[in-house]
Amino acid sequence: MENFNNTNIEVQNEGTIGKAIVFAIIGMLVGIIPYLIIGGVLDMRGWWIGAASVGGAISVGWHLGNGKSGVTRQVTIIILSIIGAIITIHLGYAIAIYRIGIGADFMAALDWTIDLFFDGLDVMFDNFGSIFGNDHLEAMIAWDTLLAIGVAIAVAWKRFNPSAGNEDLEELDNDLEDINTDNVPSANTEMDDVLNQDVPTLDVDQNWDCASCGATNRDIVDTCEYCGESK
Repeated sequence: MENFNNTNIEVQNEGTIGKAIVFAIIGMLVGIIPYLIIGGVLDMRGWWIGAASVGGAISVGWHLGNGKSGVTRQVTIIILSIIGAIITIHLGYAIAIYRIGIGADFMAALDWTIDLFFDGLDVMFDNFGSIFGNDHLEAMIAWDTLLAIGVAIAVAWKRFNPSAGNEDLEELDNDLEDINTDNVPSANTEMDDVLNQDVPTLDVDQNWDCASCGATNRDIVDTCEYCGESK
């Protein structure tokens, strides 16, 4: 029975992780949409908006999938942030390039964008001091992609969960509930035991009469207080 329970718990944990990853992927795809409009349609170089959107959506997706904190979450959001940032920037630039008439179709424009990204890595390092002012399209794509990756990871690292601030307290409460206090002496319990014990009391109302003089004496004395005769 114990082995069955352990197996059941492991299956539930794996199911929860799988669900969280699926929701995080869905969040990543949803987070890509804003930059496709801002960068692709409106021709704005708002890579930071796309990066923040992707990172935040990944974190929200993980939370909606009931994902827990830990190494699995951090590895997942890093991988998805990298993938999401690259897709976001490249699709945004590809849409903008296609809209100005470069490429026979959108896929051709996307292929050209990818080629420009790799070409831009060389231009980027040759012009390291000019990150935002570089007017080379390939350098812009490369820089925007790398910077978007960093911002997406930073934003996704934050847990967008309204109850996240109270989780540490909740975990502490759970830990305290698990502590076995049966062996911890209780001052109140010991005092109650003492008070509940039968304490011998003296009945001062009992008396005895002296056989010699007939005087009534208290029960606490063994000789008559009047004539000195023994009880």
